[in-house]
Amino acid sequence: MEKGNRRKGSREKKGEQRKQTDPSFLFLSYCALARRSKLQKQELHVLSATNQALLHAAQEQQEVLRRQRELDAEKRRDAQNLFEKKINLCIAQAAQQQREYQRHIALLDQQLRRRTAESSASAYKQRATGAENGEEEQKDESRKETDENRREREERKACSSSLPAAHAVPQTSYATLLQQADEALELQLRLLRENVNLREKLQKPAAPEREVYVHPTRERLAACPARDEREHIEAEAMLAALGAELDTLSRDVEGEIEARVAEACESLSLETCPL
Repeated sequence: MEKGNRRKGSREKKGEQRKQTDPSFLFLSYCALARRSKLQKQELHVLSATNQALLHAAQEQQEVLRRQRELDAEKRRDAQNLFEKKINLCIAQAAQQQREYQRHIALLDQQLRRRTAESSASAYKQRATGAENGEEEQKDESRKETDENRREREERKACSSSLPAAHAVPQTSYATLLQQADEALELQLRLLRENVNLREKLQKPAAPEREVYVHPTRERLAACPARDEREHIEAEAMLAALGAELDTLSRDVEGEIEARVAEACESLSLETCPL
């Protein structure tokens, strides 16, 4: 049995060897290998062409992206430069307007001091003419003080009524901002005038002693020093209150102007810079 199987296996091996050495089998094998090699070359050519096309497309896309980035960067630089120019222009205009306001306030302060000095000198000369007109001068002085107090109350009412307009809702327009700053500075100048008037009133020279004159109404004039002292104390209290109000208003005005300038700059940045 085993011998039969061995013989059968040897016969099959010999048949395979004869088949492999057959010229027709070798020719067919060669043709199959040649066809496979040709197909592999065609596949390699198609793959290389596809890779070249993909590489070219990727390079073109990278070039387009690079140009787009350059254009975006240039637009951002232009917008940033325009924004900086506008901000610098706004700051320069605000600084120039502030210098003009300061010069105007200084001129008004000098004129006010000059007029106050002239009025105080004329009042002193009128009081020094004699004791015959003493009672008349006291009445005129009391009427003047009453009128001044009434005007001061009216001005304070006008100032208090104009405060809401100065603290109104800020606008994006720079002209509106300058107009509101002008109103606030006018209010500050009015309070400064009141302060200067009270200081000049406290610092003006006192009237000459009335005891050197002989006048029938000396008993009525004896009460004048007490009234002058009372008015002096009231004027000092009013001056202190006015100074505190002026300081508070100055700080409020400065803070309001800074806040509105910052808001105007922020609105300009949002409108002009697309970042």
